[in-house]
Amino acid sequence: MRSILCGVLLLFSTSFTDAADAPVAIYSADPSHLWNRLYRAMAIRTVDGVSYGADISEPYSDDFESREDLIATLGEFLRAKAESSLPGEARRALLLNDVWTAFDISTVHGDTELRSRLAQVIERLRMPTSGIARLEDNYAAAVRTGQFPKDFDPTRPEAPFLPPDLFDPAGPWVQIGESARGLAAPTHVEMVSGRSAFFVFIRCPGGREATLSYLRRLNLYPTPWQPNVESVGTRYPDNQPVRGNVLTPDHKTPQFPEGTTVALVRRMMVIDENLDPVVTPITQKIQFRVYRKLQQPTQAIRDAFHQTQSVYEFVLRRKELIARTDGGLRPVSADEREYQALQVPIERNSQSYFTGPIVLRTCATCHDAEGIFSVRSYLGMFDHNPANPQLLPADQPEYQGLATARWKRAQFNWGMLKGLLQAGR
Repeated sequence: MRSILCGVLLLFSTSFTDAADAPVAIYSADPSHLWNRLYRAMAIRTVDGVSYGADISEPYSDDFESREDLIATLGEFLRAKAESSLPGEARRALLLNDVWTAFDISTVHGDTELRSRLAQVIERLRMPTSGIARLEDNYAAAVRTGQFPKDFDPTRPEAPFLPPDLFDPAGPWVQIGESARGLAAPTHVEMVSGRSAFFVFIRCPGGREATLSYLRRLNLYPTPWQPNVESVGTRYPDNQPVRGNVLTPDHKTPQFPEGTTVALVRRMMVIDENLDPVVTPITQKIQFRVYRKLQQPTQAIRDAFHQTQSVYEFVLRRKELIARTDGGLRPVSADEREYQALQVPIERNSQSYFTGPIVLRTCATCHDAEGIFSVRSYLGMFDHNPANPQLLPADQPEYQGLATARWKRAQFNWGMLKGLLQAGR
């Protein structure tokens, strides 16, 4: 669970790559199929003869490799009426989300013709409510395969797991996010410009009632903040003295017990027949952080993270979802590198930018505080510091999807897209 611009900008090598001339065969086994060529024109970036970006979980936000090629491919797609050339709601939802992503990028890097053609393809791909309802819950499909343990095993801490009861409203996992509080993970929603919804869960040892009991104690604690007497720091790069946060968390705040696990689930959004953004049952990413033990305030932050927390992540691969292989979800290996939208190098258009950091090491950047203070849904991020921090259980399981749609409708790129869609009718 990473957060935007977390202060560490990493430069790495090796990654999830193709040879520059390697075919992309995600939507069809035929690399020359128009859907594959369109995906390549939107997603792939090439540096020094090596291409990057095929089927990664977070798209690059920089300019397209060739706007001219993308415009031409979009025109070919429209002339051929290619939206109907491949079967299945899963394919359609994936490509719709990919083209929607490209449109949002085009509002920063693009021109009128490119945005117009992307909007026309989105109009062709928009999904009826009945089609969205037929989409398979791929998390449940992955659980049914039995390929992964059902829970964290302290004797096998390297083994990623998928709990079958994660979404059970009566089960041990408590979803966070009372409807009056808005987005539970606003930084992550902003990261993908509202094209995915994020759901936060917490589970304490002892089951649901133990978790709810802890949350009640946490939320009723009367003094979550205390004065920060060390709030004066220096400004970069001129080293002028400035005041930082005048409040710091009260370390007498009730802590959850060792063995607590926090989960973040990212689910894909699409655009429906009413020109509304709606959440789907397609899980794009799941991250688990298991607090094996609680760090002490005196411990060095980075060292404490790896000594106290175990991190696991599953990511969606489009090709495997379409092939119905393990729900399309694949565990991230300990040394795997991939572009992460919330943590990128300063230097763009370089190999290090496109390869990305070691994924499972990035959590420490923003979730390395002591226990409950590392759960950003509680204290907020950066200068949010709410006067009344709380971690309230969700009263509507579907609310985060609705809140994400509302957030998206307020964005400039959505207004531009909706205006083009309505003008074309």
